[in-house]
Amino acid sequence: MPPNQDVVLVFDIGKTHVKVTLLSQTGTELYQNRISNKITQSDFYDSYDVDVIWTWLLNELTTLTPRFHISAISIATHGAAAALINPETGTLLLPIMDYEYEAYPSTLPDYASIRPLFEETGSPEFPNGLNLGRQLHWQTQLLSDEAKKNAKLLMYPQYWAWRLTGRLSTEITSLGCHTDLWNIKTNTPSSLLKKLGLDHALPPLTNAWTPIGTVKGDIARHVGLPSNCEVYPGVHDSNAGYLPILKLPKQDRPTVVSTGTWSVIMDAQSDCATLESRQDMLVNIDAEGSALATARYMGGREFGLICERLNTDIATTFTDVDVEAIMTSNTFIMPSFCSGTGPYPNAKGHVVFENETRPINGKAAATLYSALMINDILKRLNPSSIQDVLIEGSFAQNEVLCRLLAALNPNRTVRTQNGGNGVTKGCFLLTQWESPKQNTLDPIVPPYPSDNLASYARRWESEFLN
Repeated sequence: MPPNQDVVLVFDIGKTHVKVTLLSQTGTELYQNRISNKITQSDFYDSYDVDVIWTWLLNELTTLTPRFHISAISIATHGAAAALINPETGTLLLPIMDYEYEAYPSTLPDYASIRPLFEETGSPEFPNGLNLGRQLHWQTQLLSDEAKKNAKLLMYPQYWAWRLTGRLSTEITSLGCHTDLWNIKTNTPSSLLKKLGLDHALPPLTNAWTPIGTVKGDIARHVGLPSNCEVYPGVHDSNAGYLPILKLPKQDRPTVVSTGTWSVIMDAQSDCATLESRQDMLVNIDAEGSALATARYMGGREFGLICERLNTDIATTFTDVDVEAIMTSNTFIMPSFCSGTGPYPNAKGHVVFENETRPINGKAAATLYSALMINDILKRLNPSSIQDVLIEGSFAQNEVLCRLLAALNPNRTVRTQNGGNGVTKGCFLLTQWESPKQNTLDPIVPPYPSDNLASYARRWESEFLN
């Protein structure tokens, strides 16, 4: 394409992979590259290797800028991550903690004693550091009073926006994502920030579609970016997957199934007051600041673990015949393979071979399990819904999974995100927020044709789960 034609770079830091994607002004993907998101050991806990990510991003930019005129950078990251920084020195006060780190010191004061109630935050009690407040509770014990007094708290997307621009900001989707830090009743920071001594540390809120500034001059010159390249504050990745339908009237919005390491189901028609916190149901906040009923399980992670359990390479192929063999042999994959998460947080994942142990295609089994789990969560969120279901992310590429879900929901139309990744599309749309461009209709998924699926699903639900 012409070297002076503007393109948008989407910087997406997921729990498993870090991606850079370039899109034209019409949203056409021009380039994508990725690396694995590595965890490193710090003095206190496992943390994200932000230096490796930063170096990789700069190298990508240096490679791309001779060929593309990058006019905007839009950012998404996974949740449950934040940075405490010294704004004067421009450095991290502590490494950014991995939310899966488990070995919290037994000598810490009791976090439960200061943690706000679910009714205040819409944030259930999660294991490890999935509640960001628990991470901050430990980290503030590691800081001197002086360091804490001068600290600024940046949600993970805004940390990267700050590194690019030097501008401090906060954006609601990451702040309101099971952090314990946001009061869903008053739409203000929760009581926890004051208890942590960080009530001064949160920068002002900004809209996700409003650029916070341009790339710092020294960085722009180093990698070859134009001096007017704008950076957006960044969003939580699952909420980015919700952005493509956010401008629809609330009553017309489909239920969004955002998939990656986590499968996150967001339903605008569900009543947040009926959510069951012990089943991994929570209140997310969408980019416009509205409460959004959400439920989830660690779908991508469990998919891989099931393949591993059944000695199947995750890259293997399978057909409908493999799925039918699982159903006709009455082999059942039962939750949960990631303890403490999902609708069955205390269950231990296992395989039920009703007739006899036999070789099965692990990817087919993981696909069938995933469709059943997502269907289970859809019914928990809104059992009478007839809204469309829109699948985005990695599971949208699994045609059999999508067809199974369509067959399990005969009263609902199942669609897949048109044009690929909804997180990437959502980040792109933020840079075009005032544009009247019309989105193309997402394609409908035909139901999986099976005489066995309905009875198999009933047994999975009634006999083996109860």
